[in-house]
Amino acid sequence: DDDGGADHGKRHAVMSWRTRLSIAARRCRRTLIERRALVASMSLAAMLGAALHKLLTPVCPAGAVCIFGAVPSAPPYVEYAEVPSYWAVYDVQRRAYAVKSPFQYIEVFDTYFHGRILTIDGALMITERDERNYHEMLAHVPLNYLPDARRVLVVGGGDGGTVTQVVRHPGLKEVYWVEIDELVVRTAQRFFPRVCEGLRDPRVKLVIRDASHWVAEQQFGAFGDGAPGDQGFDVVLIDSTDFNRAEPLFSPHFYRSVKALMGPRSILCFNVDSPQWGQVRLVQFFDRVAELFKHVYVFQVFQPTYTSGHYAFIFASDSMHPTATAVDWARWRALNLETRYYNSDVHYAAFMLPTQVRDVLRHQPMHWEDIRH
Repeated sequence: DDDGGADHGKRHAVMSWRTRLSIAARRCRRTLIERRALVASMSLAAMLGAALHKLLTPVCPAGAVCIFGAVPSAPPYVEYAEVPSYWAVYDVQRRAYAVKSPFQYIEVFDTYFHGRILTIDGALMITERDERNYHEMLAHVPLNYLPDARRVLVVGGGDGGTVTQVVRHPGLKEVYWVEIDELVVRTAQRFFPRVCEGLRDPRVKLVIRDASHWVAEQQFGAFGDGAPGDQGFDVVLIDSTDFNRAEPLFSPHFYRSVKALMGPRSILCFNVDSPQWGQVRLVQFFDRVAELFKHVYVFQVFQPTYTSGHYAFIFASDSMHPTATAVDWARWRALNLETRYYNSDVHYAAFMLPTQVRDVLRHQPMHWEDIRH
């Protein structure tokens, strides 16, 4: 009986093993079929998606420039991939200039409504019609907190618009302008002379270098370009694209290096993104800087030709607060500077953010009653 029981157990074990093998084989076949079906469906979906995108993508009208898609001979730049149905189309008179620099593809177009426009790697940089909105806010907001500022560092901004607004402050002694691509500067001088006129100011020292390298060298005492060393910068303005060669300018390491060059009473301001459509990036940059500075706030500008029309900057300082630090508006009025966008009301209003933007940031919201006059 025992032997028979053992033999029965062996047969049961053998049958169970075969059964399990058969089940496993069926499962493998089913999985393989399902994966093939999934790949096929994904391929079909991709083909349909591409066809649909091609169908929906507007055909660029004759005599127009369409800011979408890849740029010939330049790395493709996809802006707001999560908004695939957005395009900007400009009716143009002609393409005035196109050149491939060692870093990027530069184009200038003459348009009927916006005046001349500058694009880099297919992304709109400035239009003559509204560039003052952006440049006036980036320059005058921080400088009006520091009437005794003497030294300013501008990183990027190859079109010259930021530097042109900065040098309108007569008390400044030195303005260092560090730009990686000399060809952008020369293009601006040729096609946007009014925007780039600040380069003619004798206080401006143009340095054609990769700013991430230049800032590191100044930090460690390699002052080959005559930087002010231990005296520090009163204001640092970063006016840069955030793709391709400019990506290091938005890293935590670069922000730390910049802070090492700043004086005890100083402000860092830089462009970020659309606070409506680019909130993830806005929060990322905000959090990086909030680890380094005591006061970090977002301020906004209405920039019609930038994606969504709503754009933002970040204000960072250990000593200056946007509402608690008083601004000498009598001094500002005495300068008698003509502006198209910036004024004292817009200055403070820029810090009063929409609820949906305010709620994603880790700071106390601004209120009108907090303003120190």
